[in-house]
Amino acid sequence: MQNKPTPMQQQQQQHPLQQHLHQQQEQQQQQQQQHHLQQHLHQQQEQQQQQQQQQEPEQQEQQQQQQQQQQQQQD
Repeated sequence: MQNKPTPMQQQQQQHPLQQHLHQQQEQQQQQQQQHHLQQHLHQQQEQQQQQQQQQEPEQQEQQQQQQQQQQQQQD
């Protein structure tokens, strides 16, 4: 069982950039505890993360930047 990678590990192997994206999302999750509205944003991020796997790496970074801007405005 240990030889089988978890789904998250598989994603990271396919897209190196997603390691970076995942770290950013964890930081944003900490902010969500302070703002109830951001719980809803977290659901949106999960959906976007699925879309990002299908898109090119450059588009992944652009989407993540947009998410950060939205959260900064709410803060």
